[in-house]
Amino acid sequence: MKRPTFPEEVREYIWDKYFSQCANWKHDKCITPTGLSIHHVIANTETNAKIYGDDFLQSKENGILLCDWCHRNYTLIEWLYEYKLKLINENKNTL
Repeated sequence: MKRPTFPEEVREYIWDKYFSQCANWKHDKCITPTGLSIHHVIANTETNAKIYGDDFLQSKENGILLCDWCHRNYTLIEWLYEYKLKLINENKNTL
C-alpha cells in the first residue's frame, strides 16, 4: 500500500521556503535546480508513522527540497543528519 505524502499546501510551503532551489545548494555536487523534489527528513514508512504519526511525517518541518544528486545522496549531507536528530528529539517530547 502506498504511503500518504505531503498535502498540496505543505508542498507549496516547502517550495517557497527554499526559493525553488536545492536546500543543499552550497555543495559542489549539487545540480540545482535540476530535478528538484521534496524529501522526507524522517522517512515516510509505516514504522515511522506508528512512532511519529502521519501528521508529523507529512508536516512542513519534515520536508526539504533537494536536487536529484542531493536526494540520492542525502545520507552524505551532514547538516541534514543533524536536523533529523533535532526533529526526532523534539518529537520525543510530544509523544
